[in-house]
Amino acid sequence: MEGISCIPASIFQRASDQDCFLLSKEVTWGISRMMIQVSKKPTLEDLRHRHYFDISALAGQAGVERSVIQRMLSRQPVQTYQAELVLAALTDEFGEDYTLDTVDIVLSS
Repeated sequence: MEGISCIPASIFQRASDQDCFLLSKEVTWGISRMMIQVSKKPTLEDLRHRHYFDISALAGQAGVERSVIQRMLSRQPVQTYQAELVLAALTDEFGEDYTLDTVDIVLSS
C-alpha cells in the first residue's frame, strides 16, 4: 500500500516479533513509501528480557544442565532435544507457544 509503513509492534509494546502496526505516512516520521517488515524470530536472550526468567530455575524445570541454557543464551549450538525441552518449559511457564519454529536457537549438527 502506498504511503503506509509497517512498524514492528515491539517498538511500542511487548508483542510477537511478527506483529506490526500499520501507520499512515504522516506518522512515520518522514519515512515515505517504505515498508519495514520484521520477521526475525526472537532469541532466547530476547525471551529472557521479555520474561526475566532465572537460568537455574529454567534448567531445573526443563531437566537440562544450567550450561545448556547458558550456551543457548550465548548463541552457541545445543542439541535439538535440549532446545525443545527448554522451549517446552518456557511454553509451560509463560503460556506462549515457544518452539524451534518460533524462536531462533543455534542447533548442533
